[in-house]
Amino acid sequence: MYSALFVIYAIIAAVTATPIDVQECGVLDSPLATYRLVNDIMISNLSYGYVCLNIKGNGITLDGNGFQLSSVSGSLLPGTGVQFSGPGTTVTNLRVSNLRTAIHANAKFGKVHRNTITRAVNGIDVTATHNDISNNIIKEFVAEEATSGIYVYFPAIVPIDSSISITNNIISDIQGDTFALGISVYYAKKVNIANNQIFNLRGLVSDEISIINGDAQLVDNILSPPTPKVVEYSTTTMVVSGLALLASVLYYHLSYTSSPASSSSPSSSSSISPSSIPSSSSVNQTVEKKEEIKADDEEDDDDDDEEDEEEEVVVEETTKLSEEEVKKKEEERNNNIFEKDGEKNILEQDGADELRLRRPTVSWHIGSSPNLT
Repeated sequence: MYSALFVIYAIIAAVTATPIDVQECGVLDSPLATYRLVNDIMISNLSYGYVCLNIKGNGITLDGNGFQLSSVSGSLLPGTGVQFSGPGTTVTNLRVSNLRTAIHANAKFGKVHRNTITRAVNGIDVTATHNDISNNIIKEFVAEEATSGIYVYFPAIVPIDSSISITNNIISDIQGDTFALGISVYYAKKVNIANNQIFNLRGLVSDEISIINGDAQLVDNILSPPTPKVVEYSTTTMVVSGLALLASVLYYHLSYTSSPASSSSPSSSSSISPSSIPSSSSVNQTVEKKEEIKADDEEDDDDDDEEDEEEEVVVEETTKLSEEEVKKKEEERNNNIFEKDGEKNILEQDGADELRLRRPTVSWHIGSSPNLT
């Protein structure tokens, strides 16, 4: 049925219209018309949400004619190269490079085939049912995020009956810092994925075909050796996996943070056997042992007191020695005794025949300097 609609649209477009030349970005909205690129379109600025060639009419064919949409600088630009929102659209023979999203199929009964897409984040986005994505070459993606060659997505609670066909595409050299996916399908049922070649994906998670909460018929796809991955997830699987992870974390927490004392604490008193009750002899032995320990403690206290007295005597002797040294030095100062050239010179005072040593009175207080009187 859907193939017949494609044929009808193609016949009507061929009979009723001559190609319309396209030289720059713009809106393509003439129903059943064929638009044809006549030169490369080099884009200098393409912001998020902006579309270079925006197809809004029904049954329109865009023939890239071998030309390309690309950024002037050669660096990746945000925005979309081609987007169609009119049903029955065909996008073919176009080259797209250095744009975040190359082609966005956003209407039913579309056909995206024989295009070459390089250096994008998402090659072909499909958000509408009954689309045919075939014979495209998608390659050389390098993204600082998740990236996908062909991305089918429906924001639905339950999977949509999509009737989407993805066949005979070559997807290679896809690199993303997080996810690198060849074909990814989200919330879509009845997706036919056949005869595609997918290889050389590099990312934290690299899946050639990823199906989340949906289903697909996989036929004769050639995936990269040695460990090609076709991953199918469901909401139930992800929830169960999350609960299992949470349970393991709780088990670890309870096992390794519990107190050792609590794990070895005794049970109730009813579990105590008669043999565990101490006898009278053991009680007496315990009392005697306590008395011996007490006597030892008293002897230790006496020894400590004697040691303290000895320390005080040593301190007093040290203090006295210090006082004598201070007195001696003061006597030398007051009597002007000094040495000069190895000989002693003694100064006599008031004509005295003998030396009179005057000893000053010294009062000493521990913790302060000496007071001379």
